[in-house]
Amino acid sequence: MFELFFFVNPIGGTCHECEKIAFQTMQQYNKKFNYHLIPMASMPSIIDALKNNKGNYDLNLFNQFSGDTFNAIKDFHSIKLLKGNKLAKQFVLNLQEMVNIQKCKYSEKLVLQLINNLDLSAKTFKEMRQSEYVNMSIDEDLKLINTFNIKVTPTIIIYNYAKDEAGYLFEGKLEINCLKKIFQRPQPQQNKKIALSLHVLKNIT
Repeated sequence: MFELFFFVNPIGGTCHECEKIAFQTMQQYNKKFNYHLIPMASMPSIIDALKNNKGNYDLNLFNQFSGDTFNAIKDFHSIKLLKGNKLAKQFVLNLQEMVNIQKCKYSEKLVLQLINNLDLSAKTFKEMRQSEYVNMSIDEDLKLINTFNIKVTPTIIIYNYAKDEAGYLFEGKLEINCLKKIFQRPQPQQNKKIALSLHVLKNIT
C-alpha cells in the first residue's frame, strides 16, 4: 500500500497537472494507494505558481493570487470540517480544474457553485468559514508543513509502508518517468529520498 501526500496550491495549475500524473501512474502500475491533500501558501510557492500559471506578474497580480490562494485554503478546511476529507479533496480538484482548465476566475460565486454540487448549503458553509475551527484546522496543517520544511508547491511525498521507513519527495513539476522509477527500482537515483516519521505520516488526515 502506498501513501501519497500532496502539498499543493489549491488553485495552482502545475499542482493540478502533477496530481493527475501521480494518479494515472499509480493506476497504470495497478498500485493500491491512499492520498492526502494539504493545501498551502507560502511566498516561494505563490511566486512559483504565478510564474507557471501567468508567466509575467506584478505586485497587484501577486496580491490577488495570494488572496485567492488563502481564501481557497479556508474553503477547503471549511468543507473538510463539514463534510470530511474526501469531499474537501474533491472540491480542490474541481476548483483547480475550473480555474486552470476552464479558465474561470476564482470567486465566491464559483466556490458556491462547487459546494452546491457537494450538497452543502451556502449558509452553513459561510458560517463555518468564519469559525475559529477553520483557523485551528489550518494551524494543524501548518505544523505538518513546517515539520517537513515544505517550501515549494507542488511537493509530493510517496511512502511505501511495505518496503521501509523512508519516503520519496518530489518538488516542483512531476515527470512521469521519474515517478515510474519508484516502482521499477528499489532506490531511484534521481529522486530525493528522505527519512519520514511513520507516526507522523499515519496521523495525517
